[in-house]
Amino acid sequence: MKTYLRLFTITLIAFLGAIGNALAQGPTISSTLGGAEDVKLNEAVAFTVTTTRGNAAEGTMVKGRMVLLGDNIPFQSENIKLEYLEAGSDPQVWLPLPVSSEGVAAFGPEDGFPLADAISSFRITFSAVGTYNYTLELRNASTNAIVASATEAVSVTFKEPTINTTLDNISQQDVIATGAEVLFRVFLEAEDREGQVATTRLVLNNPADRTKFTLQYATNVELGTDFETLTVGEDGILVFGPEEGFPLADTDRLFKITFSEAGTYEYAVQVLIGGDVVGFSNETVTVVEGGASIASTLNDATLELNTAAQFTVSVNRGAWGEDNLYRVRVTLDDPEQAETFALATADGTPLAFDANGVAYYGDAAGFTLAENVTENFVATATDYGTYNYRLELLRLVPDQDPQVIASSEESAVVPFESATVATTLNGKQVERDVATTFTVTVTPNDQDPTTMVQGRLTLANPEQAANVALEYQDEAGAYQPINFSNGVALIGPAAGMALSDVNGLNFRVSFNAAGTYAYTLDLVEVDGDVIATVNESVEALTPTSIKKGFEKGGFAVYPTLTTGAVKVDLVNARNANIQVVDLIGRTVAAQDNANGVVELDLSRVAKGTYIIKIQDGSNINTQRVVVR
Repeated sequence: MKTYLRLFTITLIAFLGAIGNALAQGPTISSTLGGAEDVKLNEAVAFTVTTTRGNAAEGTMVKGRMVLLGDNIPFQSENIKLEYLEAGSDPQVWLPLPVSSEGVAAFGPEDGFPLADAISSFRITFSAVGTYNYTLELRNASTNAIVASATEAVSVTFKEPTINTTLDNISQQDVIATGAEVLFRVFLEAEDREGQVATTRLVLNNPADRTKFTLQYATNVELGTDFETLTVGEDGILVFGPEEGFPLADTDRLFKITFSEAGTYEYAVQVLIGGDVVGFSNETVTVVEGGASIASTLNDATLELNTAAQFTVSVNRGAWGEDNLYRVRVTLDDPEQAETFALATADGTPLAFDANGVAYYGDAAGFTLAENVTENFVATATDYGTYNYRLELLRLVPDQDPQVIASSEESAVVPFESATVATTLNGKQVERDVATTFTVTVTPNDQDPTTMVQGRLTLANPEQAANVALEYQDEAGAYQPINFSNGVALIGPAAGMALSDVNGLNFRVSFNAAGTYAYTLDLVEVDGDVIATVNESVEALTPTSIKKGFEKGGFAVYPTLTTGAVKVDLVNARNANIQVVDLIGRTVAAQDNANGVVELDLSRVAKGTYIIKIQDGSNINTQRVVVR
């Protein structure tokens, strides 16, 4: 009996010892990367590595390693970016952990670190899809023996395309009313599928909804123009783009939709590759019967500088009830124009613009609104330009941003009339080799008359410069030469002269070859901006072309290209009758019993070609002239 008890006691002690040894396990290592789901290509993934000391002696020094497994180690090594979080860094600093071509990444100092229960932070990015098998190891820093290891795996997949529309957002923020045209955009991001052939489509939850709206897309996305209509099939599906698909790329498409019936419309936009849906967005849009509207008579108005202009704003709250609270918002496209554009109510209360170019009518608490309301306002602009603005009717929603229920894109303009320039030389016929004087006339209009400018005369045919002698009259009354360079002559000092001083300047020109000399005269600010320009021409003729005597009944007409004045030299004719007729035979001017040189004024006739007919007894002569 004693022997039996002794044997039982020994066995019990051995059993309890085995249990103790089992409870006192060795060190362990593991990570949260192993088995992680939804790891995407080129997307950094944060994970932690956990170590336990177990029954290892306190102070045991170890080294950590991550070792890739499998037959594709060199390739996978090149496509891993591994980093660790520097302990105690604030802000966080991620330091690289190189992965060798053998698929090994070592972490920790070269002489090891004390083995302890710890959690360390890492980050990894994969640039190739696939399954990555690896072993995490803790090795004794002295003997290099493995004291803990864990084999894990992680699968890396493509980041699939995304697609969504702003129509869904519109339904949450604005009212969409029946009959109204609504612009919205479809955004497609190719992600890791870029270049693969795909199709996109719209799928209605209720195919019967296809008859309740018209859908169009802009062929010119940048300008938002040239819309073409799209047709949804009887199955409620619209495939957008070629049937064979297109290479996936990041795209932004502009669409326009008009609903004919109120209600809630549910739909999905999808991206398909090989017939499989790889990206989608389920969306909803709500349409009300008869939406609100807002507009003003300031839209498209022409304002006078520094002059108050009265206008009205008309508001219709449409389907929104009279129990709602409302507010009107005006937003300038260019906030800087708030300094030169002022709005006020009819009684003079200003609508102050903030730094963002936003002004409100009505206090922050809002106001109730009858179905149709018209209010009077005043606008004043203190600078030239086009003032583009957006007029919005807001419905105030408790604890939320105001809801835009109606808007109108509008603009008003304060026109700036630029300076004009011309010469008295334009349209003349002058004699070759004979100096002709002419004057420059300038009208500043809205341009500052003190603006410093320089004149620039540019020949249409630069080669004609060799045939032109151009001079200006100085303050002493003497004529000084102006030289051409590549057909361009600069007039005045490089520092410029005041715009008002240019008017009335005298010049002299002579041409040593017959022909028509077309030129452009510009007034150019010293910074290079052209503030006035005119295209003119002058015709240089030989003396016999200007005036040629005929026998009795002969005559000469000059110029034959004119803006109004035409001279008729009757030479030997006496008491002649002169008629100016258009090409269909109507008389537009006439003079009887004419002698000598007669000047006709054709400045009031329409531009075009006319026939001047001179009759002296039985002799009749004609000459064609062009009025331009």
